Order: sequence, then C-alpha cells, then structure tokens
Amino acid sequence: MALTGQLATLLAVALGAVLSMAATMVVEKARWRREQSVRWDERRLSAYAEYAHAVKELAHRYRRIAVAKGIAASGAAPLEPTA
Repeated sequence: MALTGQLATLLAVALGAVLSMAATMVVEKARWRREQSVRWDERRLSAYAEYAHAVKELAHRYRRIAVAKGIAASGAAPLEPTA
C-alpha cells in the first residue's frame, strides 16, 4: 500500500509540473503576441509619419518649381532649374 501511495504522489507531482508548464507556455505566447502587436503599431505609425514628411517635402518643392515657372503667385522661394 505504501508503494501505491508514493506512486500516486509522484504522478500527481508530475501532472502538476506538466500543467504548470503548459499554462506558462500559453501565457507567454499571449504576451509575445501582444508585444508583437504593439511593435507593429509603432512601426506603422513611424511609416505613416515618414510618408507624411516625404509628401510635405515634395509638395514644398513642387510649389517652389511652380513659383519659378510663374504658375503659382507666391508663397515660397522660387527654385531655379539647374543644368
């Protein structure tokens, strides 16, 4: 009877360890997914900001070209063509 009790205790400890490890894996996987989602949002925001900055720069240059060609009245220093 003593051997059966010890075997049951050993199996319960092993089962507890396996369940604990499985629960930890599930929690870590959910945390990793959350972190990846936050990183993606930060990258997307950074990409949008870079795109907006590039569009603003191009619009300013086009405006300067238009002023130099006499298409636009004023508002920016004219950008003279180069060779």
